[in-house]
Amino acid sequence: MSLTAAVTRAVSPAVQSIAAAMFDAANTGTADFIGQDLHRRDQSHAEIMACNSVVDLIESIPSDYRNVLADPLNALVQLVIKRANSQSTLAKWREHKAANTFPPHLRGSPPKVQLVAEVAGSDVARTCQSALESAFKDFQNSSLDASIAAKKDEVLALDRELSPEHAWTTLRAIVAAHSPSVLERNKLPVIATAANGAQSVTAWEVSAIARGIRDSVLEDCV
Repeated sequence: MSLTAAVTRAVSPAVQSIAAAMFDAANTGTADFIGQDLHRRDQSHAEIMACNSVVDLIESIPSDYRNVLADPLNALVQLVIKRANSQSTLAKWREHKAANTFPPHLRGSPPKVQLVAEVAGSDVARTCQSALESAFKDFQNSSLDASIAAKKDEVLALDRELSPEHAWTTLRAIVAAHSPSVLERNKLPVIATAANGAQSVTAWEVSAIARGIRDSVLEDCV
């Protein structure tokens, strides 16, 4: 499960904390065959699945990367909410189309033309009013069709914003841009020992743990 999918799941009212049971079931009888990296990845994803809210999800991110990912993940929450609202509106407008009714923004009365007393009530007046009503109904129908098409495009656009592919591009770019400063302050000394037993620092190298955390966060972005 990705961070994006976890955000979508976390804003659902039906969230259940099922990670431990799923992890145990997925790995029963296979521990001898699972590599260390695969085991770590499964464990990391199980922890993400255990999050019951976006706050929990953000808190589960390693501290070095938590702040830079908090705002993008909260923004994803808003997109999930907007997408749900857009889909709901689209469904309602399609129901109006099927029932030959109109949503509030398209309701109204056809226009009326003021005619002189000598013409009002005549066949000419009735024909004029009938044409106006027919044109107004056509306008309502075409506007409803255009509204449905626009809302459908909006839902598709939000789906693209919430897709794992977009998360891969966006969240990984954030982590990749931030990680050099994290790695720079997580270096360990390389110590050499001379023949006389004296020790000296010959270089500084990035901690393997820091690299592992970075790689884990990058992987969890998708």
